[in-house]
Amino acid sequence: MSFNELHFRRACPADYPALETLLNALYIGNLSADEARAHGFLATPFTQAQIAMFNEGLGALVAVEHETVLGFLGLMESDPPFAPPVLQAMTAAMRQTTFEGQPLSACKPFLFGPIAIPRHAQGRGIFRGLYRAMWDFLDPSRYELGLAFINQDNHHSLTVHQQALGVTVLAPFMCGDEAYWLIAYRRPVANP
Repeated sequence: MSFNELHFRRACPADYPALETLLNALYIGNLSADEARAHGFLATPFTQAQIAMFNEGLGALVAVEHETVLGFLGLMESDPPFAPPVLQAMTAAMRQTTFEGQPLSACKPFLFGPIAIPRHAQGRGIFRGLYRAMWDFLDPSRYELGLAFINQDNHHSLTVHQQALGVTVLAPFMCGDEAYWLIAYRRPVANP
């Protein structure tokens, strides 16, 4: 999928160094409090090995323009083979949560996130484009409901996801001292 020179595709190993730089530039430990509040943040740093695990699993999608990576969206199965503490806490919350009256496990779930777009590239349709590419990339017979977590202090990210995608906040959960929202994003109905 592409818009002019902007293309959305699965990542390749040659993208990993640029993705590591992109993701870590948005890590909360590398931002001022004002930057994190105004533009959102990622709660954990990332390595190229972690990016490779996304890509070797369900997938890592990128937005690229003239060989420059301008966005990242990670995808994972709903029972990921690696589970840092926040994913363990999210999985526990998922087992106790329903969506439209059904257990999440019955909704053809998968996990999405993080999404990362550098500030200089925001406002160009990359956010929505990565999510459209996600639905094009994922088999509709297997994947219908995307689940993710957002740190409750990351108001910017929650607002953008709600306004741009119409995500549903399902439940709060804790991981250590940090509070998170479990959110859901259903596959959009195709236009006739």
